[in-house]
Amino acid sequence: MRKKISDYWLKKIILHFCVDIEASKAAILIGLNRNTINSYYNHFRRLIALHQESILQSELDKKGSPEPTLSVVQTAGLNKGKIDFKKLGQYPVYGLFEQNGHVFADVIHPIIITQMLAVIRDKKSAEIHVGKGFRYNYDALLYGMFPRLAFLSYNKDSQSGLSGNSFTIESFWSFCCRRLYKFNGISRHFYLHLKECEWRWKRSEKELAEQLQKMIL
Repeated sequence: MRKKISDYWLKKIILHFCVDIEASKAAILIGLNRNTINSYYNHFRRLIALHQESILQSELDKKGSPEPTLSVVQTAGLNKGKIDFKKLGQYPVYGLFEQNGHVFADVIHPIIITQMLAVIRDKKSAEIHVGKGFRYNYDALLYGMFPRLAFLSYNKDSQSGLSGNSFTIESFWSFCCRRLYKFNGISRHFYLHLKECEWRWKRSEKELAEQLQKMIL
């Protein structure tokens, strides 16, 4: 249960959150208990996730479900030596796609996990059946919390094998990695942090504060 505070203190917490100051530092700067700041930060992230999910659903409704097809998958990112493959099955797969300059993350059906494991382990191109478990023609797949992307191509004749939005997706994921690097032990709340990155990307601090205040009201 969040401690009820005055509008004055709430605005200060919103400001520090939108400037992206960690809860421990914000508690010192604002002069409130760290647990109180953490409680409000988590509340903000849940509101942001709901906000982004509603936008995502709207985009999915416009596009409709993709037809089953074959996609060429190519991996990019850190070397696989930094991945503990024994723990890979514990994490979900996210589909990333670009729409109108923004990147959205969507949780993928577990049927994709086995196919993704083979591609990530071998760091090779591969063909996988998509359609079942896919709600959109995603530009890339992200496995759990590991900084490696698998880019998708829906044109088997494509020489590059990559989506035309691959640069945008890489830019977004690079932003996520830089942001998430400062956090430790976020496995339980990774989805909320991912949605927060999705919301923050390419938005000014002023725009973020205005949007968050509207979500809270």
